[in-house]
Amino acid sequence: MSGRKLALSFLLLLLVACASGPPLTEPRPRVAGWNPITHEVRAGDTLYSIAWWYQVDYREIARWNQLVPPYEIAPGQNLRVKSPPVFHPDRNRRHASAASKPPPDGRIVSSQQVTAKRQPLLHHDAQISTWVWPTEGQLIRQFNLDSGGTSKGIDIEGEFGQSVRAVAPGVVVYSGNALKGYGNLVIIKHNQSLLSAYAHNQRVYVSEGEHVDQGAKIAEMGRKNEGQSLLHFEIRKDGDPIDPLSLLPNRG
Repeated sequence: MSGRKLALSFLLLLLVACASGPPLTEPRPRVAGWNPITHEVRAGDTLYSIAWWYQVDYREIARWNQLVPPYEIAPGQNLRVKSPPVFHPDRNRRHASAASKPPPDGRIVSSQQVTAKRQPLLHHDAQISTWVWPTEGQLIRQFNLDSGGTSKGIDIEGEFGQSVRAVAPGVVVYSGNALKGYGNLVIIKHNQSLLSAYAHNQRVYVSEGEHVDQGAKIAEMGRKNEGQSLLHFEIRKDGDPIDPLSLLPNRG
């Protein structure tokens, strides 16, 4: 075999070996079911518990998914939990089209009237003048989201089984243990903006949809991770955690 043929044979073998070997770069692994934009509804979920978990205003999730009160959802349903991309069509074209299209009944409608018709219906937003503490005991952890803090509420240490009470009147919108890290959890909706949460209960006395008065016993204090007896308490306003001490009365 000539030197030229030998070189060509060697080159051919090298190319075959490279083609049959592992790829130079492997694709990034995917986690099954991982999707940062949607949430698959599971048994026990409510719109409010999903919004609480993703720290989003429940009204936004309802709007993104065309849900209306009483916000019924079903296991297996996929809900968008992040804002969809905003599309901005050509405004001049849109305005020209709207101006050239007469109302269906022939009436002349002003731009102010058109805008008013597109406004969502506003619900009565009950004002809460006074709040009460959810339970007795020593405050052992305070709200802290500054400089990397992760405490979205407060922890109150007490006796195992002592009463946990509603801080204000409202409707129970979640009662269950599907949210990791909260144990047996109760969420109460006080008005369109404010919700409160009571975590690590050893026993719960209320059900979803139940109206509760301020000071009503809703649960009994449990233990966190089978350790100390405490209540973890949070308040959300428009989906964002706020310091409960800014609303609860000062203790003497």
